[in-house]
Amino acid sequence: MALKTAWTLIRNVKCRHFPVLATYNCVRLLSISSPHFLKEIHRTETPNQIVIEGVKVKSDREGKVINVPNQRGCPLCRVGLKNLKHTDILILNQFINSDGSVIPQYITGLCKKQHFKVVRAVALAQRAGLIPKKPGT
Repeated sequence: MALKTAWTLIRNVKCRHFPVLATYNCVRLLSISSPHFLKEIHRTETPNQIVIEGVKVKSDREGKVINVPNQRGCPLCRVGLKNLKHTDILILNQFINSDGSVIPQYITGLCKKQHFKVVRAVALAQRAGLIPKKPGT
């Protein structure tokens, strides 16, 4: 409910910074940040001036991030994850809410085929007791 309210507020803002955002159906675009450009602040003092500058620093996650050759498509198709099983709990947890329901397709950005696989795998994992179910089900 709060997500829809936030989206309607952003869509109704008549500002030169938001016209492109109003055309998208996905609110996740608002939370995307650029983790690639880490900078360290250096302060240099001389008798007449103080110089503060940002120097680029390599990320400590540099060798651990997956290099995605295909930039188009849904998140699971991009990394080539075709066989999603109900035992892949770490992957499935990224697509469920805290109450155990699957996050809608327009928010996750999954294609129809992968969304169906995720819904089916979450249901199997909940029946197996690997993921908590919704209260009352």
